Amino acid sequence: MSQKSKTILSVLLFMPVYFLLYTFFHEMGHLLVVVACGGTIENFVFWNLAAQVSYSGGTFTPLTAALNHAAGMLLPVLIGALAIGFYKPSVEFLGYHTCHLIVFTGLLSSMLVWLAFPIASLFISLPQGEDVSKFLEVTKLHPLIVASGTLCLVGAFVFWARAKGLLTKETLVKIRGEFK
Repeated sequence: MSQKSKTILSVLLFMPVYFLLYTFFHEMGHLLVVVACGGTIENFVFWNLAAQVSYSGGTFTPLTAALNHAAGMLLPVLIGALAIGFYKPSVEFLGYHTCHLIVFTGLLSSMLVWLAFPIASLFISLPQGEDVSKFLEVTKLHPLIVASGTLCLVGAFVFWARAKGLLTKETLVKIRGEFK
């Protein structure tokens, strides 16, 4: 099997695994806050497009309610940052680099929602029931403050990935060259 075929196969096998892991950790972020606040988990679903954590009870302060809404984004990002911390630019297999770049891009996309939605909320109504909408409602923070905080998180994440060698010119050229 050629190197290019191995890379494509590894990416195709990795994508559904990544989707499940991201969804699991997103819902787990909510679950951990609910449990920490004394809630009882009624239902935990992460393996389909209707992923959710249903719970009853719990004592939520405005801070813990806000954390509950943000935890769905924060836990996967923290775990992804940890995974990027173990990234090794010297690995020869290009599928390894491509999969790390997919993780980085997926997590960056989830953070960008937290940048775009607060800005959009200045002009339009956001979908109700969505984590960013709930966060803005609970905290009563100005949307630009939330967007600014997210921008700092995005900057730190990009800086971390670059410092670990994931976003260097050499790595990106290797990956791009594989798919020419």
